[in-house]
Amino acid sequence: MNALNPNATIAQLYYLFIYADGEVDEKEKQYGQYLIEIEQLNGVLFNKELERLENEVIDKNKLLEECVAVLVKLEKRVQLRYIAWMCVIANSDGFMSSEEWKLVYQFYHVKLKIPHDELLTEQTNIKREIGQKIKGVV
Repeated sequence: MNALNPNATIAQLYYLFIYADGEVDEKEKQYGQYLIEIEQLNGVLFNKELERLENEVIDKNKLLEECVAVLVKLEKRVQLRYIAWMCVIANSDGFMSSEEWKLVYQFYHVKLKIPHDELLTEQTNIKREIGQKIKGVV
């Protein structure tokens, strides 16, 4: 388990979401870069964890439970931010697959009990930040 390492946890969530539907889209990769930049993550550690996950045989159900075990120890605002990012990334290709939606639902509703309206508001905030980044404002 990754204890309370935010770089590892967010990389693991990102991995679960980008591979949920079996296809990694270029926009999902680009949004992963926005995630690193906007959240000021350690890109080296994030990418190292992502590479580890991509190169190992991963039990995705076990990884999901490990992520939940870490997330429940984090502040609610951090939980909300992380899951909102995953929603934005899952939608970055213009479509959230049923597999991605099931994963989102598992995290925000079943495991973390995040109110849906708060999740939508945070997604809007993140999209605005991405828009500013794209325009070079940030």
